[in-house]
Amino acid sequence: MKGQKCCTKCHVLKSVEMFRIDYRGAEGKRLSGCKACHSEYALRNKKHLQSLKRARRQQHREETNAANRAYYHANRDKIRATYNQQYQEDEFVRLKIAESSRREKYNLEPEEYQAKLEKQGHRCVICKKENDSGRPLCVDHDHACCSCGKSCGKCVRGLLCVKCNAGLGSFQDNPDFLRVAAQYIESYKNKGMAAHG
Repeated sequence: MKGQKCCTKCHVLKSVEMFRIDYRGAEGKRLSGCKACHSEYALRNKKHLQSLKRARRQQHREETNAANRAYYHANRDKIRATYNQQYQEDEFVRLKIAESSRREKYNLEPEEYQAKLEKQGHRCVICKKENDSGRPLCVDHDHACCSCGKSCGKCVRGLLCVKCNAGLGSFQDNPDFLRVAAQYIESYKNKGMAAHG
């Protein structure tokens, strides 16, 4: 019958819409197995298929990276718009991006971040304020240990709110600068109290 096709896996006559398009073949050609059979096969052979995919990626890494770069440069605005929309609309996407960034920059797994967060009572280590900004607490690390922009993971000190993290950064993690700044503020605080007393 026109508009129908027999699946070579389950041998059931189905609508052609139940078969994926074969992009490797002639235009309009459909795969021989139906979507349900392909999904079942993929689930049964997930590990094997993943290892094949990894091996193929490894073998063709340079060409794949070049093709991906070319695609990105040709479609940069569209990709960024989609990314920004997903980031704004989907909390799960924001969480995954934050986890990936912490893993990449600080060598910190999600479980380790969560353990630090719970140990600190979900508060900034410095100002002790609860994180109610909606943004995750920042990871603070010793820049003297890892100054190349990425942390080894061993020099992670704690989690800070955005303001405290920016403050430490402004003072270049220098305790002497911070002590002088504290004395400066306290001296004017005392003068202000004396003037009003």
